[in-house]
Amino acid sequence: MEMSHRSSVFQSIIDRAESLLRDVMKIPDNYKVLFLQGGASSQFAMVPLNLMNGSHKADYVLTGQ
Repeated sequence: MEMSHRSSVFQSIIDRAESLLRDVMKIPDNYKVLFLQGGASSQFAMVPLNLMNGSHKADYVLTGQ
């Protein structure tokens, strides 16, 4: 079964999930909640990009599989 990520049904599911997550984890309104796909490998790859100092250049090594 498929569902468009732009449909009102999907949006209500995401809104409810965010609300529950904020309640359970006590996330304040001045923080954004992101639902990301890609698993841990993608998230680990994002870390160095978020730590860049504004030079817009980065080097990092991926080891393993």
